[in-house]
Amino acid sequence: MTSTADALLEARDLVKVYGEGHAATRAVDGISVRIAPGELVLVTGPSGSGKTTLLSMLGALLRPTSGEVIVGGVDAAGAPAGELPRIRAQKIGFIFQAFNLLEALSAVENVAFAASLVPGGSLRAALPEAAELLERLGLGHRLLHRPRALSGGEKQRVAIARALINDPPLILADEPTGNLDSHSGQEVMMVLHDIVRDEGRAALIVTHDPRIEEIADRILWLEDGRLRDRKAERHDWVRDPVCGMRVDAWTATITMDVDDARVVFCSSRCRERFEMEPGAYPGSAAPGSLDPSDADEGRPRAEGASS
Repeated sequence: MTSTADALLEARDLVKVYGEGHAATRAVDGISVRIAPGELVLVTGPSGSGKTTLLSMLGALLRPTSGEVIVGGVDAAGAPAGELPRIRAQKIGFIFQAFNLLEALSAVENVAFAASLVPGGSLRAALPEAAELLERLGLGHRLLHRPRALSGGEKQRVAIARALINDPPLILADEPTGNLDSHSGQEVMMVLHDIVRDEGRAALIVTHDPRIEEIADRILWLEDGRLRDRKAERHDWVRDPVCGMRVDAWTATITMDVDDARVVFCSSRCRERFEMEPGAYPGSAAPGSLDPSDADEGRPRAEGASS
């Protein structure tokens, strides 16, 4: 875990509760996370697990019910409402799945526009720096093109340049590859990867895209409002007793208890088939396990097996 002193982002005991009394829902439940300079962290998890709520709080777009958010040494969670636009503009670069570019502006103007949101900034004065950023990202020949004339990958690179124009220490991205094909998505993620490493920024990316997991320093799994580090802890790979598919028991959501054993399934359909006729599947007396030879060959280990 990163120390407090060198963290560009630190969230402490974040809680967000919606509703009151019996209707209260803890969308985020006591989350703490630190991200150091040069570190790229992914947050993934099932739909409705609190990812958007967490990202909104880290980006000073939503007040937590309790807890702290420190971005570049500034207390974003405790700042007065009037200070939040300045904090967001100067401390945080946002990248969105839908790009959120202004159709009336050219690529270079979209980037420079973000500079006008900083006190004392102006679009016109920022145009040279915006053009330089786009050239670094391989879009020097597209400066004057409007978003409708750009490909998805080009739009996302414009969005990256816009996120960087005010030199923020933290980049927050919400599904940045969600609207891109595999090639464009990989290119965009490598651009982000290199920027974070080379410029000493911190990045937190919410994603469902497993193709980009290899470039992350950490992969945090968010479920029921709580985080776990998927790279710090070993996976519990098991086999679905119905179809034989390998399933990570650590993140599995479809399970049942049979004879004091936890059975893990890849889908509701497999669970339903098992419930209808549990004795029809070989190995059902010890379901959700892997053959010992799998571990010997370097494949995922059985649930509960020793290292």
